[in-house]
Amino acid sequence: MTTTSKIWLSEYPRPHSTQHPDPRTPFNHPNPNPVTGASSGLGLAMTEHLLAKGATVIATLRTPSALAHLASKYPPSQLSVLPLDVSQRAQVAAAFAHAKAKFGRLDVVFNNAGANILGEVESLMYMGGGEEGYMEGARRAFDANFWGAVYVSAEAVRFFREVNPGGCGGRLLQMSSTLGVVGRPGAGVYAASKHALDGFSDSLAQELDPSWNIKVTIICAGPFRTPFVSTNQWWPEQHPACASPDSAASKFREYLSNPPPIFAEPAEGVKAVERLVHIEDPLLRFPLHVIAADRMRDRARQLNEDADRYES
Repeated sequence: MTTTSKIWLSEYPRPHSTQHPDPRTPFNHPNPNPVTGASSGLGLAMTEHLLAKGATVIATLRTPSALAHLASKYPPSQLSVLPLDVSQRAQVAAAFAHAKAKFGRLDVVFNNAGANILGEVESLMYMGGGEEGYMEGARRAFDANFWGAVYVSAEAVRFFREVNPGGCGGRLLQMSSTLGVVGRPGAGVYAASKHALDGFSDSLAQELDPSWNIKVTIICAGPFRTPFVSTNQWWPEQHPACASPDSAASKFREYLSNPPPIFAEPAEGVKAVERLVHIEDPLLRFPLHVIAADRMRDRARQLNEDADRYES
């Protein structure tokens, strides 16, 4: 793997910035840090990283037994493991009620839970048998990636404003992807869910009164060696119209099936995320990998070119 300095955009705050660490909201504060989707990938890496530093963590996931190895290692006073399907609004509300009853305060919410859904549009629509094809699974994934994030976001904002001491606020970290910046062939539904999360989070950030001291950051993650590209990866049967090995969709399937060395380790990614919460005035969009920064520039360039072409 290439060195950390070549992968992470982790130099924030930059040398010319007047930003400084805010002592009220770092991960090393004794108040708990909820992590949704803690069973694998960046969610698991964040949970392990925070626990190793002595932080208190509320880890939520659909199958709590997946964290049995951590529950046996850390006391309940440091690690709370809760069952949670973020697409179920009542379960999300119950998780925050648990946090209020047990701890009384939250500083950082890592809104990471989601589901993978890949496949070309026609593969999802017309393959797999039945009238729905693979679309039922696509809808479930969208519910988790978007509506689940909406439910968690709303509860987090309310908690930061109404439960935390006045003016303390909190940090809401929205786990997105480069696919929330630019789409890729074979990832239309997943990209749509992350684009939706980006637009929602952008709007939410503008709705927050500055006096609440609530900060929202959309983490645009680049390529990581997570279950998204390994054991839990799921591709539907490919539609014949998309099946040429020379098609863009087939090449993207090959890219994810055989990750190149630029794919980074989650343990390194969460260190950069931790540094992010120490910035008093954080970025709205944080590129978590040099590839993510490149995709953001690509998108900006495309928009500028389209605007210039229209004006001409």
